[in-house]
Amino acid sequence: MHPGAVNEADVSNVVARGFGGRAPCTHICSDLACVHVGASWNYVCLLVDLCNGEIVGHSEGPRRDARAPSQLLDYVHWYNNFRIHSTLGYMSPVEFREAGPSLPESSK
Repeated sequence: MHPGAVNEADVSNVVARGFGGRAPCTHICSDLACVHVGASWNYVCLLVDLCNGEIVGHSEGPRRDARAPSQLLDYVHWYNNFRIHSTLGYMSPVEFREAGPSLPESSK
């Protein structure tokens, strides 16, 4: 793997680590990671709603673009519908969203 150029654009920190008190789908964050799968490396990009930690988008594959068909569907389904989170009152992200609450401001 060869690292690409770093994005050195001056971007303001709008969220400022204030993860609580957000309405659904108003603050989405992402993370790109390179993981070893079988005999090769793959990129995984997850889009997460800061309101409830629900994975709202994803892509994976051997390239950093979104060309590679996703094989994360089973994991995303489990994570969003069955994995409970202590910060969500021990509900899954989908249960939390459907119940209508948002994280308290103190969870920053």
